[in-house]
Amino acid sequence: MNEKNNDLKKNSLKLTINDKLVTLTFAPEPNLEVAEFIKKTLISSFSIKKD
Repeated sequence: MNEKNNDLKKNSLKLTINDKLVTLTFAPEPNLEVAEFIKKTLISSFSIKKD
């Protein structure tokens, strides 16, 4: 079980976007459709004006 937690830590990235913690967990095989969706979501979240 501890080995699984270590693998999860290695394959994840934690970001704070608009004061919310976002954790991206990476799969062993690339999924280009999901990657494009995440890319568009991140770009749009940075382009939204803060009030």
